[in-house]
Amino acid sequence: MKDLDQLTALANTITRILEQGAQALIEQRSGFPAGGTGGTPSSTSDRTGRLATTRADKGPERSDQDYERTINLLIELEDILNRARPPKRTTIHIQATTTQHDDGCRSCARVGTWTARTNNNPLCRTCNELILRIQMQHNITLELPPTTLVDRQRQGRRITTREINQALHENKTR
Repeated sequence: MKDLDQLTALANTITRILEQGAQALIEQRSGFPAGGTGGTPSSTSDRTGRLATTRADKGPERSDQDYERTINLLIELEDILNRARPPKRTTIHIQATTTQHDDGCRSCARVGTWTARTNNNPLCRTCNELILRIQMQHNITLELPPTTLVDRQRQGRRITTREINQALHENKTR
């Protein structure tokens, strides 16, 4: 059995156990009502009878620490698994580099990122849209958008008209 096969089998087992055990853990949590009345309704309390009828099928009562520890372990496991998955940009990069030769966007390369370029164009879709926006606003022709705007765009930040004007002014003074 390969390591990957063992990991997959273990993940399937853990998934099944989580599905079956989550409700039981909640029901076994300290203070969680277990259900039932504990016998016949009367004014006297039969503690032993009540415990026997309400907890027998639920398992031993668990402390809140067990519940909290389980939650913390699952949060940590989720974090580990999320960090193990490659980001979407890496997945796109792998697909693009294995299926065809693509040097990526020339503009994005200037700020240290790789983005797949569009067909018959040296730029990616977002850099191409940025160039068109600048050309429409200022009636000028640019080969590549200013690096400050590309960097801002790669960070997911909004680009305002004021920032475009400032970037074009900085390019003229250089």
